[in-house]
Amino acid sequence: MCLSSKACYGLHNSSRALKISKGLVAKAQDSLPHWRAHAYLERLRGRLEDARKVYRTVLSVARADALVLGQLWWDWAEMEWLNGDPDAALQVVLRSTGTDGSGGVVILRAKRELDDIGRSMSGERWKEREAWINLRALLELLTSSPSAALNIFDSVLGKISPGTEVHESLTVAALSMLYAHGSVLRNPLPPGILRERVEYAIR
Repeated sequence: MCLSSKACYGLHNSSRALKISKGLVAKAQDSLPHWRAHAYLERLRGRLEDARKVYRTVLSVARADALVLGQLWWDWAEMEWLNGDPDAALQVVLRSTGTDGSGGVVILRAKRELDDIGRSMSGERWKEREAWINLRALLELLTSSPSAALNIFDSVLGKISPGTEVHESLTVAALSMLYAHGSVLRNPLPPGILRERVEYAIR
């Protein structure tokens, strides 16, 4: 039962969107962008297990060079992370590189693999490259520190012309990760680091 007309309207619209999405993926079952949008709708409705089923199924059969592959892996890792399960998020990041297990050697191998994938992305596929950079930064955040994660973003931002769409998008991605880590998930954050990144983003 809805508590307000606004809540009922939102629930009705999300249900309708999900119904439309199911029809679209049924007609285009090989379309990763369609599946990505469908999983995201499940997330918005709080049906995380249904979203996980989409990610697991689609990513188990997707080709290594498929469009939005990195964005699907990032969506899944981000979902687990924001749901307060860093261990699950870490396992998703490792799986995105074809790596399983735990320990320093496994983490190091995954970091190298993500670095290689990020470098191999062409400029035309910058949103896909950004997703892999997000995964690399999240891996650093989960296994090291916020500063180490920011270093990943900064190492790439330093090679991109300021004021471009690519630079702006990656700057916002870095700020969003930092905000989620400190303000949403309530993890310890060095004093002033969020303020400094906000000021940098505004500049």
